[in-house]
Amino acid sequence: MGKEKSLLQNENIKDIQIPSFGYELIRQLTLNTILGEDANFVHYYLGKNLARQYPLKQIEDLQLFFHDAGFGHLDLIKQKRKKLEFELRGPLIEERFSYQEPVSYRLEAGFIAQQLSYILNDDIECMDEENKRQKTITFYAVERI
Repeated sequence: MGKEKSLLQNENIKDIQIPSFGYELIRQLTLNTILGEDANFVHYYLGKNLARQYPLKQIEDLQLFFHDAGFGHLDLIKQKRKKLEFELRGPLIEERFSYQEPVSYRLEAGFIAQQLSYILNDDIECMDEENKRQKTITFYAVERI
C-alpha cells in the first residue's frame, strides 16, 4: 500500500497532541547545536523555504497556519500599505521567556516574509522583537527596498 498524502496535506496531524518538551528539544537545542553560529540565518531561510512549499492566499490563512503548526497565536496589529506588524503570543511563547538558552523566532519571521511576499505580490522582509514585559513577540514586515 502506497503513501497517500504528504505531511503538508495531512489534516489528521493537526489533531494529534504531544508534549511540547520534545518539540523544544529539537527546535531550541538540537538544531542550534547543528547549525552553530549560522542558526539565525538558516532558520530564516528554512522559514522562507517552508512557505514556498506551503503557499497561502491571505493573511487569515497565515494566522491559521501558525495556530495549526503550534507556533502560537498570531494577530495582525497594524497594517499600512506594505508595512505590517504582527504579535505572536501563547503559553509556549510565554514559557520560552524563562529559558536560559536564547530563543530565536527567525523561522517564523522567514515564513511570514515569504507568505506576505505571495499575498502582497511584493518582496517583503520580516524582523522579530521580544517584548519581555508582555511576553510576546512582535514581527515587523516591510517592503524590501
